Amino acid sequence: MKKIISVFIFYALFVSCNPPDEIHLLPDNYIGVVLIMHEQKDGADEIFENGDLVYTIPSDGVLKTKSAPIEGVLTIRYFYLRDNKRVELKYYGDYKLIPEDSIGVFGLSVGHSWLDGTDTNSPKIYYTKYLVGTKSDAESLFKLKNKLSPSDYLKK
Repeated sequence: MKKIISVFIFYALFVSCNPPDEIHLLPDNYIGVVLIMHEQKDGADEIFENGDLVYTIPSDGVLKTKSAPIEGVLTIRYFYLRDNKRVELKYYGDYKLIPEDSIGVFGLSVGHSWLDGTDTNSPKIYYTKYLVGTKSDAESLFKLKNKLSPSDYLKK
């Protein structure tokens, strides 16, 4: 009986400690940088679907959300929204592996910056960034991603 209770407690703790997976819904044919800024008071409310956190990315690729950044190992699935249907996009750890004439997701990074640039006394901005495009888009998208600062969007 003690073994059964121990297994049950372990399972309950394991399930409760696992972060939800994420689903990212992108506008059909979107190519560019995606920036998600977390813990924004004026951001989109959290939406869950079968336990997964769903982000609907706007047409400019920038989403402010009330949700906190998820810590731990999780699975992110990316989809184009095409005619009210989801078309899955594959994530590539190396953009050079994207097949010719195919669109993929790559360059995922998470982190934080400060609202006032390098002023560590200003509020932190937690963000997720990634790229959507073809292999030939990669160089220009990485340049855009590196120039893109979350604080630029919040100071508007």
